Amino acid sequence: MYCKIKSSPLIKWSFLALTAFFLLVTFLNTESVAYERKLLAEIFTNSYCPLCPRYIPNAQDALENDLDDEDFVIIQYHTWWPDNRDPWFWENYIRKLPGDDDCLARMSWLGYDQFIGVPSFFFNGYRIHYSANLGRDVSNYIDDRMDVESPLYIELEAFVHDDTLHTCATVTSNNRFLRLTLFVALCEHEVYYQAPSGQQRFTGNMIDMIPDGSGEEFNIMRNQPMPFEYESLFDIGWRDNEFYELFVLAWVQDEEHEVLQTQNVEITRLEADAPRPFDLLTPQDGFEVSRRNWEVTFEWEESVDINNEDVVYDLLFQTDTEGYRTASQEDIEETEFTLDMDSLLNDLDISIGVEEREIYLDWWVVARNENFSTRSDERREFSMPIPASAPSAEEIQLKDFQLFPAYPNPFNSHLIIPFQLNQSGKIIISVHNLSGREIGRLAEGNYNAGQHTALLDADKYGLVNGIYYLSLTVEDKVRYQKVVYIR
Repeated sequence: MYCKIKSSPLIKWSFLALTAFFLLVTFLNTESVAYERKLLAEIFTNSYCPLCPRYIPNAQDALENDLDDEDFVIIQYHTWWPDNRDPWFWENYIRKLPGDDDCLARMSWLGYDQFIGVPSFFFNGYRIHYSANLGRDVSNYIDDRMDVESPLYIELEAFVHDDTLHTCATVTSNNRFLRLTLFVALCEHEVYYQAPSGQQRFTGNMIDMIPDGSGEEFNIMRNQPMPFEYESLFDIGWRDNEFYELFVLAWVQDEEHEVLQTQNVEITRLEADAPRPFDLLTPQDGFEVSRRNWEVTFEWEESVDINNEDVVYDLLFQTDTEGYRTASQEDIEETEFTLDMDSLLNDLDISIGVEEREIYLDWWVVARNENFSTRSDERREFSMPIPASAPSAEEIQLKDFQLFPAYPNPFNSHLIIPFQLNQSGKIIISVHNLSGREIGRLAEGNYNAGQHTALLDADKYGLVNGIYYLSLTVEDKVRYQKVVYIR
């Protein structure tokens, strides 16, 4: 039942003007956060295709020359034409119902009911036809579109447990969207295979679409993360790949077929009762040890045991700067360990020399329960000087200071950062994005010994939803902390 209210023209126009005013105020006060965009390059190919060895390398070279490795990902679909003996096509085809293979479903979703020919190229959903100018056309597309930020962020996790691939993709949006589609695929890393066509390098071969090539349609509200969880048979492909030769890829497209965001992740294998995967926290990749931060604190996420068994950690180091050498700190019960570099040099059997020199080391962590182990998702590198003599106590200034857990974490507006100095000194507190770039300085100057706090105002620094790192620098010594901003 609808009600009609009789009113004068003046009241009607006043109401319309007031409505327009409130809509304008709402629009002006609605901040739209954005995310860095990763490019998805989709290539339809066949290992018997005579033109593919000529054009596909041109497209790959353009991507590799114009973008960093972490800014794009390639997926290749192997079609049935010109020859259905293509091993990647056949492997995928026999798992699907006749006429319902993933490659066909993907073509159909893109709007091609008939075969589109090989090679065919799509960049973030936009088709570029192959020609002698393919490399230039790809570069021009990158120049035009890659600076356009994305309204979406995808957090992706994939692990194998009991021959089942578990995939979780969480999509976060800065706005309300209808009829988006999420696609998930299991792909190979770069493969060298002498194909009948003469092509030897294959990157991102699609093994399986999860759950299928039609994707999953969804609607999403602003700043309300949507999780998608899938379980599928872990298929290693016709080449009998090891799990570390495969990766999981996820992307979201709108009704116009534009790819709004892409994410890919390595696969972790879990034994039946192994601890869950976990990430390293600090120090960051590329960290440099100095004589003033001769003690380094290594931190990582907690690894949860599926059966709630006790988990201990091994902190491992490796260097090949002066011959292959390894060292470890074992049976650590906490998720951090502070190590004096003299002790590490001694464990590596590296002697202090007559002249200073520099070595590079990798560090990673292994979580263990009574029977199984899980390695951290990455290894990080750091460098350290080998001094002519160990640093003296006077050189290690302000050795003891603490960066306490910031709160609330996650936060949606302001974050309070408590810290303590055991003696007066110059400090800097900064916030960094995931790539390590400093976004802003929250505090800087000379501080007296004692407890202090700093404040992070998300609006002031224009933060977008995601993970950030705080750093507290005292003289040349640094401590880090991970925080999460969710608006």
